Amino acid sequence: MQRYSGVAMGLHWVMGLIMIGLLAVGLWMVDLPLAPFKFEVYQWHKSFGLLVLLLLVVRVGWRWTHPAPMLPVGTPRWQVKVAEFTHFLLYFLMLLMPLSGWLMSDAAGYRPHFFGLAVPLLWAQDSVVAGWAKWVHEMAGKALIGLLILHVGAAVHHHLIVRDGILLRMVPKGLRLPQPKLFGLVLAGILPFGAVQAVEWQVVPEGSKLEWEARYSGSQIIGNFGVWQAEIRLNPDDLADAKVRVVVEVASVGSGDENRDKTLKGIDFFDAVGHPKAVFESSKVSKTSAGFVAAGTLTLAGVSKPLALPFTLQIQGDGAQRLALAQGQVSLSRNAFGVGKGEWQGNATIADLVVVKYVVKATLK
Repeated sequence: MQRYSGVAMGLHWVMGLIMIGLLAVGLWMVDLPLAPFKFEVYQWHKSFGLLVLLLLVVRVGWRWTHPAPMLPVGTPRWQVKVAEFTHFLLYFLMLLMPLSGWLMSDAAGYRPHFFGLAVPLLWAQDSVVAGWAKWVHEMAGKALIGLLILHVGAAVHHHLIVRDGILLRMVPKGLRLPQPKLFGLVLAGILPFGAVQAVEWQVVPEGSKLEWEARYSGSQIIGNFGVWQAEIRLNPDDLADAKVRVVVEVASVGSGDENRDKTLKGIDFFDAVGHPKAVFESSKVSKTSAGFVAAGTLTLAGVSKPLALPFTLQIQGDGAQRLALAQGQVSLSRNAFGVGKGEWQGNATIADLVVVKYVVKATLK
């Protein structure tokens, strides 16, 4: 999983804590009795507000040179757009809040300082400008509170319910966050975003293929299956609900030789009449050091055997426009499935192991 850089994480959490503190103090300090302590609190409020403005400049510069990591596979396009718009508003309000506060202080005749250091004068004393700046500052504060609630709520939703790893992108690697499943189930019934999202893929025939290689009298025979379908539910960031089901029409077998293909479809091999379909159905999909593996059962020629299909996975694009490319290969014992009976049984003419190669190109449903 791609994570934000350490600098981006630090800026995010430091600025977030400062802004929450500023909003809380801002709501509290207005009701303080008029006394030296109130002026001191106001000055600290202004200093930390200017600090947010300074950190925002650094953060925007860092973000410009260090793009954000890609969103998890299967993130709906509308959520991508909402996230982009929400982040834009957050950055805008993080700019507007300190600037309007700075302008309000100058126009009201209370020039702010940055932890004791003088700052430039934005505006001469003007009660009208001070009134407008105060209104903007208060409205921006209320809007920022609402956006922060939405932002935190969305992060909790993705972490506890969708479990797509979005929140983990903004925490250091190795830091374990709680995954209370019961709490997640409760939230699934009350949050308006809905339940856990399954990531389903649709196979793109162009670029997808199912091939096999066998040895016949020492020579290599290469063939394929021309007709097959796959049902794929896979989120590489959360494999708990992953499932792969492949159905192959064995009568679509081809090897480039008409007579040989007729034999392969016959009762001694695939028995396309008695057992027209070969079916693989996974029971678990897990990550490996080389990629992924789908463990399940293959039913071929009426015989069912456990099988593990290793594969690599590459995903390009973003949001609903993502394109996945999975590929791998596995060796099967044809004798274990009874493929090759009578004179074809054994390994004298046809080798027992057959290599099956698969390339699957898919888009999000």
